[in-house]
Amino acid sequence: MVLKAIVFDAYETLCRNSPSFWHESFQELCDGQKLGIDHKVLWERWFTLEREFRRRRLDTSSMTPKTPFESYAEAWIGCFRQVFEEFGLDGDPIAATEICIRDLGRRPLYADAKPALMALASRVPLAVLSNADSSYLYPLLEHHELTGLFQAVICSEEAGSYKPHRGIFDGILAKLRVEPHEAIQVGDTLKEDVWGAKLVGMQAIWVNRLGSQSLEAQAEPDYQIQDLREISGVIDRHGLL
Repeated sequence: MVLKAIVFDAYETLCRNSPSFWHESFQELCDGQKLGIDHKVLWERWFTLEREFRRRRLDTSSMTPKTPFESYAEAWIGCFRQVFEEFGLDGDPIAATEICIRDLGRRPLYADAKPALMALASRVPLAVLSNADSSYLYPLLEHHELTGLFQAVICSEEAGSYKPHRGIFDGILAKLRVEPHEAIQVGDTLKEDVWGAKLVGMQAIWVNRLGSQSLEAQAEPDYQIQDLREISGVIDRHGLL
């Protein structure tokens, strides 16, 4: 293998996106809209509805995507509309979604992210492939001054498909002008990042920051790391360049 590109997932790979950040957003929207409900109660119900959206957007047994394509913003507005109705709240679902989008564009980077990217950028072309809307993925990269490190970026909204569907992977490979076997996907999820990459013929690095045991997965990662700065060592040990 001659490595010609490394493709990174964004959320929970390069930057943090834990529930605590969502709680802050929901606290703000509850206070700002004077909803009179505990923000964690609202969050728990909303997140349950959001998980239902994630399940319906792609039938992984047949790899059939939902049509027409539904962006995160569209789905989130629907989730807020439903949860406000269920709780009898006079809330603004569009304004609530806008807070979430704004905050997703400001998520903090993991400490290892920028040093790893800067070290790798001088060795091999880098790219970002994320299940995300453009309304917050691009602001995130700009916020952290990362845009110049990537030769290609694609999100699910642009591709019209979600990982692990091959459409989004084909999209980033086309932008990079590389063959699948010439690229490695780096991400924190076994299903979306690892399995999706393997389905198109890419290698995959699983970012297992907590050292979790590998759960049942459709495909095993080629490599496993806990820190993004380990990628350079993986490349050197396996003679990928």
